[in-house]
Amino acid sequence: MTSAPPPTRSTGARLVALARWVERRMLTRSPRLERVLLGVAIVMFVVALVVGYLTLPAITGPIRWELLALVALAGTPGTVLFISLEYVLGARLLGLRVSVLEALRVSVLSSAANLLPLPGSVLVRTRELRRSGSSYRGALTTLAAIGVLWVGTAALFAAGFLAPVRPVLAVVTGGAGLLFVVMGAVLARVLSTTPGVGPLIIQVIGVELGATLIGTLRIFAVVTALGLPITLPQAATLQLAGVVATASGIFPSGLGLREALSGLVSPLIGLPVSVGLVSSAINRILDKLALLPAALVLFLRSRRASTPSARPADDADVDVVASADPEGARER
Repeated sequence: MTSAPPPTRSTGARLVALARWVERRMLTRSPRLERVLLGVAIVMFVVALVVGYLTLPAITGPIRWELLALVALAGTPGTVLFISLEYVLGARLLGLRVSVLEALRVSVLSSAANLLPLPGSVLVRTRELRRSGSSYRGALTTLAAIGVLWVGTAALFAAGFLAPVRPVLAVVTGGAGLLFVVMGAVLARVLSTTPGVGPLIIQVIGVELGATLIGTLRIFAVVTALGLPITLPQAATLQLAGVVATASGIFPSGLGLREALSGLVSPLIGLPVSVGLVSSAINRILDKLALLPAALVLFLRSRRASTPSARPADDADVDVVASADPEGARER
């Protein structure tokens, strides 16, 4: 009598294990390493901005300040809105209900937290999902699944624009994008506790498409405001570089890395390196200038509304790290 073969792990289970491993590595990095990474990121950002500015093609006309104002005052709120919708759908994948207003609050705070020497956006959104009833493990892995879908969607979006002008690059980009979308969908399906998860995944992809479109238009507007030529396929590719850098989680909000990757891919799409460096840096500066006042107001209001004694002990920030253990001892 032969014994049954040992069970093998499914592709979905392997992806879940990989996502949790990556998230644990991000959240258990030492404070000293985080400070070093933040310092490196700041240096990379400053170098990218200075080098890009010094090597920028000659600007013959006046800078169109109205376009830069539009990027800050309309582009940033549009981006935050799509991030909020992404958060709402992430909560629904976990079987939770979160209002759009609450999601807006979390999105503003998490975006501002990316300025801190830690994976701030992940930390804030994970903690808020935990407070809504999720486990840390479920929240972390769901955010990872959405991040993978974000990269894949941005790649497919860029491939669609590149197809008529650079078909080979479009095929490579589209193939990678399709792979990431499939992996993200498998992760979300394995993790979700909500029946009929398929429509939710489609909605997430739709939200990521909207966010990618906003990001592409922002880059297009920034370069146009400088009086330099740019096409939508080029702007979509620079947006993809920014998404990859941000989703990597190496530096806060991809600081420095986003500018570097934008510069590296620029020659592939017929742009000077300096245009990729400067457009990404200016886009980031405008984003933070528009975002920080709202984040400061929300932070001060939350400080007044709570006291240290009223804060549950298991909501302490340190629990994000402690609960990222592979056995999930703190799952609710």
